[in-house]
Amino acid sequence: MGTASSPTPITSGQEVSFDSTATDNYYSFTLTETGNVLFSGSDGNNSHISNTQVYDSNLNLVTSLSNGSPHSMQAGTYLIFPTDSYGGTFSVTSTAMADYDFSAISTPITSGQEVSFDSTATDNYYSFTLTETGNVLFSGSDGNNSHISNTQVYDSNLNLVTSLSNGSPHSMQAGTYLIFPTDSYGGTFSVTSTAMADTTVTDPVVDPVVDPVVDPVVDPVVDPVVDPVVDPVVDPVVDPVVDPVVDNDVSSFVNRLYANVLGRNSDPAGLEHWITVLESTTAADVAKSFYNSPEFLGGNHSDFEFIQTAYLTFMDREYDNSGMDHWLSRLDSGLSRDGLLDSFSSSPEFSILAETYGIEAYDASTSPATSGNPVEDFVSRFYTEVLDRSPDSDGLNNWVSQLESNASTADDIANGFFFSDEFINRNTSNNEFVNITYSTLLGRDPDTAGLDNWVSHLTNGMSRADMLDGFIYSQEFGALANGYGINVGEPDLPNEPLPEVAPWDELVGEYSLYNMDVTTPDGSSIHISSSGISSIQGEFTASLSIDEDGSFDFYFYADNSDVVGYMDATIQSVSDSEIFYYDHDLNEYDDIYYTVTDPVLTIHDQQDGYDFSIGWILL
Repeated sequence: MGTASSPTPITSGQEVSFDSTATDNYYSFTLTETGNVLFSGSDGNNSHISNTQVYDSNLNLVTSLSNGSPHSMQAGTYLIFPTDSYGGTFSVTSTAMADYDFSAISTPITSGQEVSFDSTATDNYYSFTLTETGNVLFSGSDGNNSHISNTQVYDSNLNLVTSLSNGSPHSMQAGTYLIFPTDSYGGTFSVTSTAMADTTVTDPVVDPVVDPVVDPVVDPVVDPVVDPVVDPVVDPVVDPVVDPVVDNDVSSFVNRLYANVLGRNSDPAGLEHWITVLESTTAADVAKSFYNSPEFLGGNHSDFEFIQTAYLTFMDREYDNSGMDHWLSRLDSGLSRDGLLDSFSSSPEFSILAETYGIEAYDASTSPATSGNPVEDFVSRFYTEVLDRSPDSDGLNNWVSQLESNASTADDIANGFFFSDEFINRNTSNNEFVNITYSTLLGRDPDTAGLDNWVSHLTNGMSRADMLDGFIYSQEFGALANGYGINVGEPDLPNEPLPEVAPWDELVGEYSLYNMDVTTPDGSSIHISSSGISSIQGEFTASLSIDEDGSFDFYFYADNSDVVGYMDATIQSVSDSEIFYYDHDLNEYDDIYYTVTDPVLTIHDQQDGYDFSIGWILL
């Protein structure tokens, strides 16, 4: 292993082991040209590596590589720094590394071959070849009687092509592909396709005993010209003159709806119809039409199955256990399935997914599942999410009037609902409170690490009001509220001038970095202890300064020279757990939470989906 000044060089696809001592886990790799970089790795506790930072030769932070997600990078030599409290193994693979060999990093598999893989993600690469365009069927299970967590498929240039879902066929073009199954329990899987040269599967669609007049894919009860998903009341006219040459991105989106919701391939008429519909409506509208089709409703799916398909359709992933439990509880408590689809379709995850297909995810003003008034839809969310009931007309009209007249902002309605007698009388546990806050203000389920983090803060004395403020003034809630055309508002700040003796006098001083805990957007946790901080001084340092005049500044340095992060602010007021300040660089007011456990001052904050707890010690 190496240090930041003398890293250990690695080659493409090389499996590297590292321990939990972060000081010597520095490695380098070189790209001779721009190309995709694929990182894979697992820790010593059957999970993904917590964090993998990549720096350029000047120690500027370039990116954080995520397990199984290719990242395009320019030519150059890079420093990679994996950290995990358990240690682990990792590999870096790229077409732009001089020693890249596609065949050397993967094990070829044949059609229908059952393959076993372990929980060590670094060597779970397999390849398969399609000789022509055809459907690919993936099936598999993990070592814990469940589906495999994730199965990514890449082309020979390491571009991410798709994620294969268990039992859902996917149309793919001729070529050689790399498949990367991951699961903390390991598992078994197989890939079957009529387009693989070694296939032994008999295609039932071309079985000569089938009546050639009747297409077995189409339900003979339904007019084969019209896709049975299409509700004839909604759009009975299928324009026969529509150009059959369609946009690949949009058609891929429609095909995944057929696969995830209906569990089958699209038929040409239906595919063409929904592509045309997407020219004038949103991805959420079309997805909900599939769920409300006679074909899906006729399947009599259980709540569990319904939620499972919703995760695949809107989140592009398998459910997590806490999320499944939460939504099952919401359905048991009276939430309609349409209401659940509204929550999933307005989530940031679905917005990101739809954007990859070049489609608008959700428009509150035009969605048929909404009132047509985005402000009314925004208020209705608080009734269904916070109070778990339908809105009453007087209360709904009152809040809508206040928001439309700008007499109230989004932070007012959030506080009004969460601290109403009706919600308080529900006597929610800390766990329930955090779950409801995530679903209401962020439009998504909490990740396990985020849930545990906030429940811990509440258990250890943080007030619910302070926690709620952290969510209300987050970028995620700001984006959600802005999607309805509503302003979040600003934290309450004192109007009176600052007193001569600052109320923050007990915090005044110069501080050095003591320890750090970070929870990333994907739920990974990073912990650097005080000894770990001491060991990297000289390569990475930080300082915090709080003055009597209210100056509130901190700086992060790399290699004792380049400033890689800073804040220049002036404190406005301080409570027992919160610092309100004005950020001069961003020209905005903000707040940050803190706790003091003598002699350590710990700052708590959220930025871009990251949760930070940074400990500072007085010099």
